[in-house]
Amino acid sequence: MNKIFISGNLTSDTEYAETISGTEVCKFRIAVPRYKNEKGAMIYDYFNVYSYHSTAIKCNKHLKKGSKVFVHGSIQNRTEEGKNGLKLILSEVIATTIEFDVPEQPDPYAITTDDKRTPLEVLAEQKPNKE
Repeated sequence: MNKIFISGNLTSDTEYAETISGTEVCKFRIAVPRYKNEKGAMIYDYFNVYSYHSTAIKCNKHLKKGSKVFVHGSIQNRTEEGKNGLKLILSEVIATTIEFDVPEQPDPYAITTDDKRTPLEVLAEQKPNKE
């Protein structure tokens, strides 16, 4: 069984592209906290995550550097030749599900706790008088 569940924050903005065949791909890197060292500094693991199709479109639209995500997927390994000629084995996360918070749009009629006006007074100020 090849399953991974990780939660972390994006280390940079997403990278979005379409393949020649039209498949949407979104790549991003997340930092996942592992533990605190003896000096109290958090130690992180970093994962490259790939999403496809409609998930890629949504990730590209809503995610940016610092966004918190929960990723469910699988690990895929590939090999690549490094600069020094050595064979590198790269592990990547292929996402099947990604959960994230979409920021809410501000409510133009919201009244802060410091505002002593009633909702009707606020609305009356926003509507032009017909005189």
